[in-house]
Formats: sequence, C-alpha cells, structure tokens
Amino acid sequence: MKKIVLLMMVLVLFLSGCDNLKTPGEAIKPPKNIANAALQDGNVPLWTIQSNGERFFDTTFISEDEIVTLVYKDGNIYLRSYDKDKMIEEKLLGTKADYRILNTSLNKFVVKKGETEIVLYDDKLTEILNYNVEAKKIDYQKNVLDAMVSPDGEAVVISNIYYEDNYPADGELILLNQNKIVKKINHVIPKLENFSDNSEKFLFIDLSNRNNNNNLIQEKENDVPYLSSSDLLQYNVYVYNRNGKMIKRIKMPLSPSKVEGTSGLTKNSALLSADGNTILFSSYFDKKLYIEKLNGDKTEIPTIAERFYTNKDATKFVIGNYGVSKIYDSCGKLVDYIVVNYGLINDVRFEGNNTYFAINGTTIPNAKTKDYIGVMDESGNMIWTAKVYDTIAMLKFSPDGKRIMAQSSKSISVYDYRNGKMDIIPRPINGKYPEFVWKRLLNEDIEGENAFIFTDELENIYIAKNTNLIKATKNGNQLWMVGTSKPIKFLDLSRNGELIALAIEDEKGSEVIVYDKSGMVISHKYIIKGHKVTSVSVSPDGEYFSYAVSTPENEEYGSFIDFFNDKGYMVWEQKIKSTFVYDLSINKDIVTASFDDGNSSGILAMDFNGKVFYNKDMKNNEPFITASEDGKAFLLLGFDGSIGFYNREKALLSENYTKKGVIQQALMSKDGKASVLISFSKDYKEYYITFFNNFNMTKTITSSWKVKKTVMTPDGNYIVILSQEYDNTINNANKITMYDKQGNTLYSYYHKSGIYDIAITEDGSNLYIYSADGYVYKYRNK
Repeated sequence: MKKIVLLMMVLVLFLSGCDNLKTPGEAIKPPKNIANAALQDGNVPLWTIQSNGERFFDTTFISEDEIVTLVYKDGNIYLRSYDKDKMIEEKLLGTKADYRILNTSLNKFVVKKGETEIVLYDDKLTEILNYNVEAKKIDYQKNVLDAMVSPDGEAVVISNIYYEDNYPADGELILLNQNKIVKKINHVIPKLENFSDNSEKFLFIDLSNRNNNNNLIQEKENDVPYLSSSDLLQYNVYVYNRNGKMIKRIKMPLSPSKVEGTSGLTKNSALLSADGNTILFSSYFDKKLYIEKLNGDKTEIPTIAERFYTNKDATKFVIGNYGVSKIYDSCGKLVDYIVVNYGLINDVRFEGNNTYFAINGTTIPNAKTKDYIGVMDESGNMIWTAKVYDTIAMLKFSPDGKRIMAQSSKSISVYDYRNGKMDIIPRPINGKYPEFVWKRLLNEDIEGENAFIFTDELENIYIAKNTNLIKATKNGNQLWMVGTSKPIKFLDLSRNGELIALAIEDEKGSEVIVYDKSGMVISHKYIIKGHKVTSVSVSPDGEYFSYAVSTPENEEYGSFIDFFNDKGYMVWEQKIKSTFVYDLSINKDIVTASFDDGNSSGILAMDFNGKVFYNKDMKNNEPFITASEDGKAFLLLGFDGSIGFYNREKALLSENYTKKGVIQQALMSKDGKASVLISFSKDYKEYYITFFNNFNMTKTITSSWKVKKTVMTPDGNYIVILSQEYDNTINNANKITMYDKQGNTLYSYYHKSGIYDIAITEDGSNLYIYSADGYVYKYRNK
C-alpha cells in the first residue's frame, strides 16, 4: 500500500512539473499557428513573427533579412519594420484602412497614406520623401494614388488618377529624382509598371485612349459612359529615363466598339525587362502578348496575357493566371505548361535560365482553404513544401530569391526553401502536364455503365458506350459507327486494327460480335441464355480472338474458353471447373487466363495448338497470370503467395517477390522485361503500383486513390494510370499519372470531369481520354 501511495505522489509531482504535457485530446488538434506547424513537421522557418492579437495585412521584403508590414491593432493602423523576427521600429499611421505598401527597393519602400499622400521610408521608418497631391474633390468623385521606387531608392514615380462616375477621367504623372520633381505630365491616366534593374528606365501605360488627332469624344448614352471615334483608339506604352526624357513610345491600338464603361480599361498590362531593353505589353481585347525591343525587333504571342513575367534579358516568358502558366522561348514558341490544380501561383522568380514558382495550395480538392506552401521548378517538380494551418494571404520570394515569406493575418514566417525538405507531397500539383490538342463529341449516347476507348497502331480511335461502337481518325473525324442490340460489356481489338471483338449482354442473354477494320461483321456468336461472357481478347496481329463463358448449371465444368481464327472458326475449346474466368489474354502464340469462383481457382497458359504450359489449381490463393506479347515470359502468382517471372520451361527469370494486397492488373512490355503490377489492400483503402525493369522490382508506390485503369506502351517505356479519389465516376476527382518504366513520375494531370477510360498511342506521344462529359480529349505528351 505504501508503494502505491509513493508512486501516486511521484506521478503527481511529475505531472505538475510538466507544463507542456498534453492530454491525448489536445495532442491531436492541429497547431494554432504556422510556426508550431512547421516545427511539428520538421520544416522549421528561419524566423517567425507571431501575432499578439494584432492582424498583419500587407507585408514585403526590403532586404534578405528585413521586412516591413502593416498591422491592424486596437482600431489603429501601424507600420512596422523587422530585422528577422526583431522589431526595429513601429509608427502609427491612422485609423482608416486606406494604407498600402506599394513598392520596395533596397532598404526603402513607398507607402500610400489615404487619397493624397505618398511617403518614401527607409528601414528605420524615417521619412525620406513626403509628397501630397491635389484631391480636386469639387471637380471629381475621387482620386486613386499609386507609386513605385527605383531599385536604388533614389527615383520615385507617382500616379494620380481622378475619377468621375466611377470612370477614370483625368490624371497626372510625377517623376522625382533625389526628392526633386524632374518631370510632371498632365492629362494622362498612368498605369505604373516597373523600373529596370539599373534604375535608369521606367515604364508606364497611358490609359487615356487618346488617338493621334486628340479629337476623342466622350459621350453618355443611357447613363453608360463609352468612348466613340471614327478612328481606332489607342493606349500608349512609354519608357522614360530617370531624368524625365522619353526613350520609347509604343501604340496599343484598340477598337472603340470594344470599350464600354470601365470594363476592360485596366485589362492592359506592360513590363520592362530587367535589363531595360525589351518591352512586353498586352491588351485583353487583342488576346496577344506583344514583345518589342528598343532596337525595333518584334514578336507576338497569341494568348490572353493579363499576368506575365520575363527573365533579365527577355529570352524566356511566363504567361498565365493564378493556377496555369505557359512558358515561351524568345521566339514566342510554347515550351511548356505549369499547372496547379487546387492551388495558386503567387510569385514567379527567374534565376539564370531557371524559373521557380511559389505555390499556395491545398491537398484537398475543392477545399476553400490552403494547407501547404511550396516551390516548384519549371519542370513541374516540387522542390520544397511546408504544411500550414492558417490561411496564407501573401507568399513572396526574397530579393535574392533564396528565401520565401508566408504571411497570414496571425503570423509572418520566412523559410529557406533551398534546403529541399518536403513536409508534404501535395496531391493536386500537376507540374508539367500534357498539352491539350482537341476535344470531340464522338458519341452522344450517355446511357449504360461501361465505356471504352482504344487506339490502334495507326492511331485510329475506337470508343464504345451503351450500344454504339465508333471508329474515328486521330483527328477525331468519324469513320464509321455500328449499333448493337444490347449494351456493350467487353471490348478488345488487335494492335493493327484488323479485328475488333465485343461482348454484349442484357437480361435476355449474351452475344459476341467480331468486326473487321471497316466495321463489317465477320463473326457473331450467340451464347446460351443463362450463360455469361466473362472475358474477351483479340491477338495483336488480328488473326485470332477468344472469349470465356460461365456455365453455372454444369456440375463438372463451370466455364469454357473458346479460341477462334479471324474467320470465326473454332481452333480449340478448353473447359474449366471454375464458374468465373478473368484476364483472358492472347499474345504472340500464347493464351493466358486466371479463374476463381471461391471453390475452384487457378491459372492457365496454352499455345494456339492447345498445348498447355501452365494449368495449376491454386485454391484460395487469388490466382493470377499474364504473358509478354512475344510469349516468352510470364508473370504469375505462386502457391506461396509470391510473384515471379518465368519462361516457357517454367524456369525462374527473377527472384520471387512478396505480393502486396490483392492483384488487380498487370501489364508487360513486348519482351516482358518492363512490367507494372497493380494491387490493393483488402479494405480498398490503399493501392500499390509496383514497377519492374529487366525482371527486377524497381519501385512500389502506395496511393490512397483508387486505380481504375492502367495502360502501357508496347516497349514498356511509358505507363499511364487513371485513378479516382472515390467511386462515383461522374462526380469525382480524376487523376492521370504518367510514369517511366523505372516508376519515376513524369506528370500528374487532374481532369475536371469524370473519366470513363484512357488510351495511349504506341510511341507514348499522345493520350486519349474518354470523359464522363461525353467528349473525347486528345493530349500530347511531352
């Protein structure tokens, strides 16, 4: 008894001295801030500024170690500067939330205070420049300020635009150099863009729509302001030097019929390259990005480009919105796509010939909040990720590009993303993905459960749904269509497209119909009522076809496999005890099949003359066998539950491997040396994708997504897997992942509609998707 009391006293003392001890209920709760989240997952920020009740709402770097931010606290707006996580200075700005950090340079930054005041600060929050503009409240509804500072912090450009009836009516541009006004331009509506890296040049757009004759008439009709002129209107892009001298003017033509009200007036963007020698500009209405060098060289890229970036010498361009970006070379040729489903590209940085994207994303499709941040390279590879448990409002690279800053309303954290740590593998990242070519509505029939798509060696397309079988060219033009009397249950075809076999079935019975390449019936087999076709196969050369039929009333044999030539004449029949035969396959001169009905199970391999190579009874052992196309190698499941590769003489070609889960599908290359095996756990919560090269296992990938279909090129170099997040095909998150034969991911593509089936061309260059929206999509793999 004394021992028990003493033990209880020790336990009480221990617990009272452990302030950080958490109960199980507390321990499983997500951390309350981003700092704790990062510490928990091992990707520790270099530093974190944590809220003590205030809210951060505008933050930026002014050097590698210094940041400035606006803070809302106790009803007031404050400006703060930090050296890492140590506050340098704090300044009260006022009570109205009408303050913005507009632009930064090395250790200096510009702030807009209300409607009339622009202030240039240093990192100690000392005012270097304070400039006030005239508001003209009597003449105009309001005015809007903007400003930018040169990289050396010596020149400031201010834009002041006056509005009337919510329409930009007039404005001015003021250029200051070393706190002195060197240029003032009246009657312009300036949209400020950027300085060159050497601070010598800057660029802006005049949105005032003045044509060459300056005879623009502004009218009103039905209280909707619009611009009218018999001539083309134009925006003007200007490049000035810091002393106020105009270097370049470029006209942006704009049809007046496309400008009504204020819509579209600001859908024009421009950018000066970092070296100051190239101008990029776009108009939403023209749907083009124009690239013009100061020496007069011009390039056009036909694309809508409201957001675009370029490297220092304008030899690479990134164009896109917040989720999709396209990469072009200096000649305007599309090089690649970068896509982030369920996430946003918040910032882009160029470093030499490399491009990096700051990603603010979620691992949960359609989630309203983001749960990770990351950095992706231009090949679509995530090179760094970190979990977050708060909504990240701003994500920016540091000036030197070595760090990344994440700001929420409650915290500011700075990370060294160059450490390459991956706290989380974000599922919805696409990265590099296939290039869209076309989509076609080839089959309007939306009835029926089964749907198929195949391609032959000439890249003709075959799709089947309900009672329609359609053949089309690689460009999606229909060649022929045949109808069937019952819904299509199975479909297979030869690689050369010479033979197409399908099984149809309804409550009245089953049939097998075989067509030639022109859609003509060459064989039609009627199956006895009560019997069901369980598998269909066609040889690669189109000279043979086969099907398996379940005969449950037969007491001795529950199934049979019939093997026919291309004229429909039977070559042989093999009877099997099991009532369920599956994975029937014909290769060069071998027919393989597995069978299992719970009572009788096993594997079968026979040549075209009926010679048996494998015929094993494997009761209660989940039998499986498949063969390479040349018929020289077999992948099969042994009695001990292991899998291995064997030749025709039953000699082992590799070591045996322990099987994970239940085998669903296996594919082998033409020579059998490259293979992929799909299996799943018995509770269906995990799927295993195992890759083999030269008969040796190279990698196993575990996924929580349900693998629906796997296709492989004949040489085994490319494998494409269709997987779903849950069972409903129509309303589902569908993922298509392409691997090389080593199991390396080449891309993951998320399709917005449900997917019935996929097909890949023999060389792996094109991918076809039969979507639940009824369309066939063609993509080009890169």
